[in-house]
Amino acid sequence: MNEKNNTPILISELNEKIRWQKEESPSPKNLFSELAEFLFKKCHLKIGNRCFYFTELEFYYYSDTKTICVNNEKIVHRDGFCLRDPKQKGTAQQIASVFFHDYGMDIVIGTEGDAGGVLVRGLKEKENKNTLKLAGPHQIFQAIYQALGYTDYSRYNQAEADQKKLEEKIKLLKGGPDFETPLIMQGFRHMTGQGTNFTENNRLFKYAPYRYVTDYMEHPFKEKEKILLSSVLFGRVNSAKKLAQVQTPDKKVISDIEEWYEWGIKPYCK
Repeated sequence: MNEKNNTPILISELNEKIRWQKEESPSPKNLFSELAEFLFKKCHLKIGNRCFYFTELEFYYYSDTKTICVNNEKIVHRDGFCLRDPKQKGTAQQIASVFFHDYGMDIVIGTEGDAGGVLVRGLKEKENKNTLKLAGPHQIFQAIYQALGYTDYSRYNQAEADQKKLEEKIKLLKGGPDFETPLIMQGFRHMTGQGTNFTENNRLFKYAPYRYVTDYMEHPFKEKEKILLSSVLFGRVNSAKKLAQVQTPDKKVISDIEEWYEWGIKPYCK
């Protein structure tokens, strides 16, 4: 990691990498791609005295004014799966921070009255040639509490004041990993039952391609085959050689992807 870049990041620096800064109504396929790459390759989380790098991220953003283009139609980005917590709303010159919620830990990216968060689903710590890999909010929470001196996060006092003190000890800083970032893959967010009222708008955002994963072979994340096939269709894995290097999906997963095609992929590939 480049220590001279080991400095805090403003929310404005994250926002300028969201496609809305370059295009009025971008495709959802490209909306968060530049920001995901920036977080994977140029940033890390400092938790206590330990450094963690990102391996899996999901993006959530709710706006009453910003739009995306799907099937040549402008759609207001009212993502019904975004928590819309007041903590997801920051200001451009505010230092990017994290906050805890029932589903995990978010990096705040909302500004101008919009609510936005990047759900951290995967982290990697590399130290003395030993690598600690974390997948899912439970493992990440446990590692955070241990890094900050707690032996069992389930016994930690969840009072709001104590939670805020904990959040303030976690820093998003510039300085990416000193190892090459593997291929970044893209697919649907990993839903766990939230947002079951499927209006047409909610269904659209359920299948939004806002999940990014790297370190495919090593990171123990869920739904590997679905991410692989999504990445093929979204153009991130575009050669038979790369496909063979990762994994050959089974027929059931292929069937699932085919069922999702009309709602889940076709609208976003245009």
